[in-house]
Amino acid sequence: INKSLIRLQLRDNNVTNTGDEYFANALEVNKTLQELKIYHFGMSVILNKRIDESLERNKKLKEAEFLEALNSSEKTSWNRSRLMFVGQGHAGKTCTIRSLLGKEHNKDWDSTISVEVSECQSDFYKSTWKDSSFENVAAKFAARMILRNNSQPQPSLKLKNKQNKKKIPMVRSTLPKPLEHENHVPGAGRDSLNATLKPRNTTPSTSNVGGTRIKSPKVERYFESNLLLDAQRDSDTIKLSVWDFGGQQVFYAMHHIFMTMSGVYVLVFDMRELSEKLPFTTKDDQAMMFMSFWVRSIKMHAPAAQIIMIGTFLDKIYGREKLLTVESRVKELSKPIASQLVLNTTESLSFFPVDNPTYLGVNQVRKKLEDVVHNDPFTKQQVSIKWIVFLDELMKRVKENAFLYLDQIKKIGDDVGLDNFIEQEQALNLFHERGVLLHFRATAALKNIVIIKPHWLMDALGKVIRDGALHQFDNKDVEKRGLANDIKLLFERGIASRDVLEYVWDSKHMDFFVDFMKRTMLLSDWDFGRERCYLIPSLLNTQFEDRKDGIRFIFDFEQFFPVGVFQRLICLCVAHSVSMNRKEKTGDALKEPELYKNFASIEFEPGFFVHLQEGSQARIEGDGVATHQITAIIEDNKLASKSLAIISAMLRKMNYDAMGAGLKWKTFVEDISTGQFIKYEEAKSRQLAPWCVEGSDINSHKSKNIDLNEFLDSL
Repeated sequence: INKSLIRLQLRDNNVTNTGDEYFANALEVNKTLQELKIYHFGMSVILNKRIDESLERNKKLKEAEFLEALNSSEKTSWNRSRLMFVGQGHAGKTCTIRSLLGKEHNKDWDSTISVEVSECQSDFYKSTWKDSSFENVAAKFAARMILRNNSQPQPSLKLKNKQNKKKIPMVRSTLPKPLEHENHVPGAGRDSLNATLKPRNTTPSTSNVGGTRIKSPKVERYFESNLLLDAQRDSDTIKLSVWDFGGQQVFYAMHHIFMTMSGVYVLVFDMRELSEKLPFTTKDDQAMMFMSFWVRSIKMHAPAAQIIMIGTFLDKIYGREKLLTVESRVKELSKPIASQLVLNTTESLSFFPVDNPTYLGVNQVRKKLEDVVHNDPFTKQQVSIKWIVFLDELMKRVKENAFLYLDQIKKIGDDVGLDNFIEQEQALNLFHERGVLLHFRATAALKNIVIIKPHWLMDALGKVIRDGALHQFDNKDVEKRGLANDIKLLFERGIASRDVLEYVWDSKHMDFFVDFMKRTMLLSDWDFGRERCYLIPSLLNTQFEDRKDGIRFIFDFEQFFPVGVFQRLICLCVAHSVSMNRKEKTGDALKEPELYKNFASIEFEPGFFVHLQEGSQARIEGDGVATHQITAIIEDNKLASKSLAIISAMLRKMNYDAMGAGLKWKTFVEDISTGQFIKYEEAKSRQLAPWCVEGSDINSHKSKNIDLNEFLDSL
């Protein structure tokens, strides 16, 4: 019995009444065929009626199967993955993505601001990629489940004599009317992520098939034979969420919160900058620094994810010798991710060389990516149909909503039969990992929102966190609005006026964006002037060349020090200073912080100054190899222990909330009697003053799973 044929066109094929009878008899057994075109002159009315009745029966059976699938507790593979393209600015990430999609090369394409998010699908056997979107996801998933079940062995059925044929029961002939949901305007009446929304009194309509409660009426209406045909055609298709990370260093501070543990990372680099022999040029050093940053960032956030490295501008690499020079450097840089790296076995390289304008090497990369994604166990993860119906209902709200609150999410889950809140959370976490939406879980406030339109948030962040020289505002418009000085202050000192933020953001969502950036430590209040402003530390670009005197403690990041760590520490320090200023009601009593890209001098309380400096220094213990360090200088010995506890808590808070708890460091304090640095653990065992006074402990402040405002109050 053919279990896969759905539509058959035999018109004008000289089918006679004898053939008609064969088809009529075969359809007594066949339960899949829904459309058959064999009409011809002189066709028996009786046979025609038998065939039509059988086809109608099959349609009803498939409709019933579809409804049953929607209510099923069965699971099947989602066939979805996430590709994250990272690398230095102007390396060719966006061009590579366009080449993989078969799009025309554009040499004048603007560099990516923040992160670009798109959807595409890959046909594993045809090796073709094309753009896609979220449409009828649950209906398509249910159709694929039906086909999977139909492909399983079934007991053979005997043909019945047409005179003794039993009437086949007809399953519900009409589908229920789709449930109408009220439109909701996001952010209405809310000023922060902590706001809550009262559930709406909406009672879902239900219908029954075989006693099973249907709570997904909007999905049911999409059933038609084309669904099954599409499911057959796309059986080997994998949906891909493609994230194109902006390569300029100013964006790196924000990128950490969007990197996930699963998916496939694609590190793109410009081979021209690694192809020259020693000695290295400044450009070589910079290219290798960026590659090293991304290699270690991926290792920190996704220690098990597979990584493909792509070298661009192959047309500028003349000869195998230069290619091998690139290989030697890539091989050295990729040592930390050796177990994760997908090798180019065809060319005996650690990376895949391509030339995007001519598509040279692109097919090989596309095929390798398909193989990697297809064999990734995360791609084949079994998912319940209820989860997909849940996702479908969420994504239908994208046109009217960029984000939803958890109480809204819970109501949607209840409406589709996913009424277990823990299971809803599990589904949201999976959708986040696959790049479909954003659901941060570091704190209760962040957990309270689900961003169903990720590129909306990326666009908003990229309007303030950007390279002022490369991604400029419209100068004429800025002048016209009287914001020239405000924009200058933003890019020279990282201070954003309220007017600037209202200019770049939709005023309706401004408080949402400010609150989000505060909680992800990308922005803090700046109460050191007449006008209300905000500090964005990642925009600081002036280097501090002087030095401060005092006793010191050091955080030694011997493995990896990502861009964004020091900036977030500055953010927390300034937020603490502002909090203390407001708490003590001292007005402008505290001195305005002195801030640089690599240095900060901040007054926590009247007379309580902390100076922070970051940079590469010789390793305190061991072989003297340079490591990245943050040095804190304290002017008053009496405040040494308190300072150490506060800054240590801030580092832990940042690590939990923004770095996936992947940062590792050692703490050293200065022995003022010798001027030498010793481990904090040793200092504590010796009760070394002034760091280890009675009752002091650098872990005294809670940092994990705590709201930002509560954390600042605890300091």
